Amino acid sequence: MSELLRRAGTFRLLDGALVTWTVADGSRGRRWRASSTVDGVLTHALLIEVDPAGRVARLELTTPAGLLTL
Repeated sequence: MSELLRRAGTFRLLDGALVTWTVADGSRGRRWRASSTVDGVLTHALLIEVDPAGRVARLELTTPAGLLTL
């Protein structure tokens, strides 16, 4: 079995928002997470999970307006 991926980082968008992201492999596939803050206030959170075959298993987007789950 190949080595499992674990990465994380941050970057700033042109509008000043700070994006923090992670990606990690697990027994059920790969998971990406990202969140965006402006002046310390959370504006968006994103979760994407894919199964070992690469198919999207879960997608969630959270904003102040609500939660979208597919």
